[in-house]
Amino acid sequence: MSPTVEAEGVEALRHEWHRRYGIDGEFVSVPQMSRILGIGETTLYDYIRQGRFAVPSRMFNKSPRATVADFARWFLSEANVVLERSRVRDPIGQTDGTAAMPPHVEAAVAKAMKKISL
Repeated sequence: MSPTVEAEGVEALRHEWHRRYGIDGEFVSVPQMSRILGIGETTLYDYIRQGRFAVPSRMFNKSPRATVADFARWFLSEANVVLERSRVRDPIGQTDGTAAMPPHVEAAVAKAMKKISL
């Protein structure tokens, strides 16, 4: 991915995450990342503690946080999964951003998670 395309993708995710999840700073918390990824907070905390989460995190008051840019770059690193996810619409009335994904998208997500050992 070229630096320009990457920067545009990071900025687009930053705006989308602000709109959907209220992320407005430079750092993203574990609860916010878990909502975006659709996994439990405890699971994500465990992955971070075990060193299995590929996004670098920093400790703030004993709470790990990643920069939005680092998290977005990691998120974009599997472009096929991100493109598929962007086509999924939330069911009516579901506001938490955890829409059910079609089976082919679920398979792509599972493949990407396996690739990064999650």
